[in-house]
Amino acid sequence: VSLLGSSMHGTLIYSISRLLVASVSAPLILAMATMALMVLADDGIATRDKTLVIFSVVILLAYLVMLLQTNIETQQEMTKLADENARQARQDPLTELSNRRHFVETIEALLDRNASFSVAFIDLDRFKPLNDEHGHAIGDEALRAIAARLQGSPHVDFAARLGGDEFGILISSSDPRAALTDTLGKLWRDLTRSIETSI
Repeated sequence: VSLLGSSMHGTLIYSISRLLVASVSAPLILAMATMALMVLADDGIATRDKTLVIFSVVILLAYLVMLLQTNIETQQEMTKLADENARQARQDPLTELSNRRHFVETIEALLDRNASFSVAFIDLDRFKPLNDEHGHAIGDEALRAIAARLQGSPHVDFAARLGGDEFGILISSSDPRAALTDTLGKLWRDLTRSIETSI
């Protein structure tokens, strides 16, 4: 709740500041340009005074341009941050596969389109003893290796780590059941090959 409140507070401040910059800058620029033209056209004003006014207008214009540039850069940074947050919310940080949330969202989207697909769940046998006997570094490397094989498999349309040693995959189901069984057999053989670790 605190994080959400801070995020909303920051967004509100940013939106108001952006609105103020846009609403204040344009009239100021027009006013200063008009003032500069009037001063230049008035023969009754000394050249020294005209120079001082023009110099002041140039400084103010430069400041406004800098302010607008800063506003644009801030907007770009916030857009990048929002995109990164959205990506992280749907990605498993260890394997860089999609996470459970993205997996469910993808299934829901396919169901909305009445698409034909198959779902398979993968659980790694004896993963806990592997972690207990050899350490979490080995376990993490095994998870990354399995994830890489799922991502590189021509049989898998979408892969996600659902949590722990559990994975979920989506396969197009235009093929008959026999072809799907054959596909899963090939995938099983690929996933159960030995894993060479760097540890």
